[in-house]
Amino acid sequence: MNLAKAAGLEASREWANAQHPDPSMRACDVLVAGKRAQVKVMASGFAKLYAGLEGVELLFVRRDHSEWLIVLRAENYLKLLQEHK
Repeated sequence: MNLAKAAGLEASREWANAQHPDPSMRACDVLVAGKRAQVKVMASGFAKLYAGLEGVELLFVRRDHSEWLIVLRAENYLKLLQEHK
């Protein structure tokens, strides 16, 4: 949230959504520029993602038979949001 605010974007914690009847809203930890987001922090759980981002801007990942996900650095994502304000 502090990263988004430092980038001049609206951001708020959404703790009140923990009991929301809509599961997609219960999963929302923060709103960043109107986008629902969930925050995860792990000591070394994302080491492979960080390694995969070395030397590139985007990392495409997928579990077998699942949809593709795109991983990018927060700074790059926030710049995209700023450009589309």
